Amino acid sequence: MAAASFTYSANVYTGASPGAVDFALTSTTGNPIPYLQPSHIHVSKSADKGVTWTELSRPAEWDFTSGGTVARLAGGIAVDEWVMVQRITPYGSKFTTFQDSSLLTAEQLNEGEDFSMFVDQEISDLLAQGVFSKPGQIITGPDQKAGKWVSDDAHLATAAALSERFDVIVSDTK
Repeated sequence: MAAASFTYSANVYTGASPGAVDFALTSTTGNPIPYLQPSHIHVSKSADKGVTWTELSRPAEWDFTSGGTVARLAGGIAVDEWVMVQRITPYGSKFTTFQDSSLLTAEQLNEGEDFSMFVDQEISDLLAQGVFSKPGQIITGPDQKAGKWVSDDAHLATAAALSERFDVIVSDTK
């Protein structure tokens, strides 16, 4: 299996020297991987070239160093072991909540925008890896026209499918 391809939110280190302990929080394109909270960074190892991954616990098996820009393992990696550093931003609830009549600071607004951008980047990375490329996982415009709309978390709708779906809902309300 080829190494997972991440652009924004992660990196799979496949050629690190045995005994290596430091892995920079940089994406596969060399850009820093920013995060909102330390708990959003996950470090995993693979002994079978990325077929299976075992997540390491923090701080027992790894922790941050260099001001939070490097993941340092408690023990070095073995020969042919891969390491993945990945940001996973929880998106099940709001990250920033504003109150009525609050004066918003630039920092609060930027944090809300960062949250949205990080989640978008992580979805983009999953799409680039082909996570939604199995037959039947993507709902297209023709699928919607044919009545093949599936509403669950295992399917991704294209813009055309959403447009067709919206047209059906609007038509039904007349």
